[in-house]
Formats: sequence, C-alpha cells, structure tokens
Amino acid sequence: MQSLDNLRPADAAFLERAEAARNSTGPRAVLLLVGSRAAGYAGTHSDLDLWIIGDKQCLSPHERQRYDLRGSLFVDRGDLEAHWTFYDEQDLAKRLGQWHSEMMWIISTAQVLDGHADTLVQLQQKFGRFPRDIAESKLRWLIGQFRSQPSGMWKAAGSGRLPSALAMAGQAIDSLCRVCCVAEQKPWPYTKWLTEVARSTQAGQVLCPFLDRMTQALIQTPRSCLDLPSSHWSPRQHLNEALAALPATLHQLGWHGDWVDDPWKAVDEMMRRECP
Repeated sequence: MQSLDNLRPADAAFLERAEAARNSTGPRAVLLLVGSRAAGYAGTHSDLDLWIIGDKQCLSPHERQRYDLRGSLFVDRGDLEAHWTFYDEQDLAKRLGQWHSEMMWIISTAQVLDGHADTLVQLQQKFGRFPRDIAESKLRWLIGQFRSQPSGMWKAAGSGRLPSALAMAGQAIDSLCRVCCVAEQKPWPYTKWLTEVARSTQAGQVLCPFLDRMTQALIQTPRSCLDLPSSHWSPRQHLNEALAALPATLHQLGWHGDWVDDPWKAVDEMMRRECP
C-alpha cells in the first residue's frame, strides 16, 4: 500500500477523516490516492485527491440521498486542496464498463492507501485497458477528427479568425494525443496530463514532435496566406507530416485497414457518429 510522507498537518488530518469514512463503507471498501499524485505528476500545488470505493448501502440516509442525486459523494476540506469522492463499487464498475477514458485512467493509475486492495486490483484488471474492438472504434473516430483539422485551420488563419485557428489546433493536438494512447489500448487522461501521457507511448515518441513543431510554428506564423498553397504554411506542414507518419506508426502497433492507410476513410466514419 502507498504511504504519503511529509504531509502538511492539515492534509494528514484530512487523510485520517478519509480513512474513518472508508472504515464505515463496507468490508470491501478501499481508500485510494488518485490524480496527479498517484500518477507521478505531482507538483507544488497538487491537490490531495482521494477516492473511496465501497458499498452505498452503508451510507447514512442523508449521504445516500446526495449520492443518488449525483452518482457520487464529494467531500471537500473547504479549500479545494484536499477532497475525497465516494463511489459504490458496483455502480463504478457499470460506469467503467461504458469505457469512459478519463475515469479508466484514474483507476489505472490509482494507488491503495487503506482498505481492501483487491477491490482496486479487480477493477484495474477489467477496466485498465480498452478491449481491442472498443479501441478500434475510438481510434477510427479520433483519426477522422485529426484528419479533418488542417484544412479548416489554414482557412481560418488566412481569414484572420485566429481564435478559430487556435481552437482547431487544440483539437488536432487533443485528437492525435488520444490516438497515441488508444493505439496501445490505453485510456487517455483528463486534459491537464494528456500531452505528457501521450509522449510516453510508442506512437507518441514518433508523433508528438510534429505537434511540438506545429505549436512553435503557429506561435511564429499565426496567420496564413490564402493566396499561397496551404502546404506553404508551416503549421499545416507539420500536421501533414504527422498524418504521413501515422499509418506506419499504427502498423507497427498491429493496426491495419483502409482507415489506417487512408485517414479520409476515418473522416467518413467520424461524420456519421458521435465520439465513442
């Protein structure tokens, strides 16, 4: 089990409260460290972010009413720097079974602080990675989204609509970083850590440098010229280079199909359905 050393007195006191709450929520209840600290990305201002997974039948009537209203029970110290969230084990398994990526990532990186460790182990075994068919469905959609960004971004920049161009650049970064994770059947994290997690993947080592170069080029040349070919605008050049490298990168990870070799096929699918 993970230990938290050198906690501030206020954090240590709050952790004791969380341990007491865990003790009252059933024999399989477990107290987890989650988020930035659990994943190894903690900084000076990182929250003490905790989860309790237990049995909702053990909650008080008032707590159960709050839980039923929101599907979770959130307890904050009062300063947003230390908090825990309670989930019923069975309810959480159902939510994870819908393959909600950010929640899967939290579970996959969580560390046990107190309680029944096997509760976490079982959830991680079932929901720590995407099944192959689920990963393919997400991957196809994300590739389609990434493929659809460069042209619109160039047109927006050339028309002086910089906020739109920046928004599409952000979507391109977001979708390609998620591709890097899903290509290995791994969940992607919430946005704050998305680029860091993507860089640690095999695909990210190939593809993320193109995003870095695109970002720097966009800072230096935020406007394009519609009188010149789009390939002359360096931010789009770097996105096109990432697209060119994408099929071979996916092939190395065992992905094959017309949507891999021709990302426009993925665009067609992306237009037909919502993001999975």
